[in-house]
Amino acid sequence: MILETFPEIQALSRAQKLLLLDELDADVNADAYGKEQSAAIKAFLERRYAEFLANPGAFVTMEDHLAKLDEAKRARAKARIPSA
Repeated sequence: MILETFPEIQALSRAQKLLLLDELDADVNADAYGKEQSAAIKAFLERRYAEFLANPGAFVTMEDHLAKLDEAKRARAKARIPSA
């Protein structure tokens, strides 16, 4: 195992290992997505959240949106079925 090659890590406390794990996760994700992209995504989400807070009535929940889509699908399907 990799852990066996790093006795310094084995000597860490549980809390220190958890902090290391968090740092490694952040490092891996930064490499996977790119720091610039992550910053752009974070900025986009912060802007959208600020827009929501400023005017929550202008937004639709995912559940409401999916319900409207299902309703539209049923209406289209019903319109295609000839009545007897």
